[in-house]
Amino acid sequence: MTTRLHSRAVFAGIIVSGVLAVMLSMPATASAAAPAVTAADAVTYTLTIGGGGQGNGSVTSSPAGIDCGATCVHAFPAGTQLTLTANVGLGSYFVGWGGACSGTDTTCAVTLNSDTLVTASFEPIRPPVPTRCDVPRLKGRTLRWAKREIRLSHCGVGKISKVKSSQKNRGRVISQRPKPGGKRLPVDTKIALVVGK
Repeated sequence: MTTRLHSRAVFAGIIVSGVLAVMLSMPATASAAAPAVTAADAVTYTLTIGGGGQGNGSVTSSPAGIDCGATCVHAFPAGTQLTLTANVGLGSYFVGWGGACSGTDTTCAVTLNSDTLVTASFEPIRPPVPTRCDVPRLKGRTLRWAKREIRLSHCGVGKISKVKSSQKNRGRVISQRPKPGGKRLPVDTKIALVVGK
């Protein structure tokens, strides 16, 4: 009988009682072990927060990492989904997002698939622009007090005339033009004063 051996088999045999005992030893198939992935090999991308405007505010992130103010640059694993929140400071308002975010909502969702820049702008709340001059009543007031009251009323100080007066009226407003309580006048309307001397 002819025994055929696999070409890769290893032959080893002995004669036992006239019988050929055949033992085949097959080599173990080499298997490539998958390389271990370490934390150092993980891909990360950097999120940078930039500011704008003259107001006060900060930006924070969820998951944590950004708290700008203090921390405006942070590296996150690739593909991280973040929610950024604009926190308005005292006396300011949020203008809006820029860069990878847009709009005026105070939150923004961003996914890091590359290094990313986001800007947040804040501006100070300014008092409303005056629209009229409300002529104040100034008769009997000192000149210094009258000037301050005119400016607070969004009017302007006009011509100041001084006339002889009694001791009681020295340095005080004797008359004014226009008079108080009239129609609405444009901002910075000049108020002329007559002051005793």
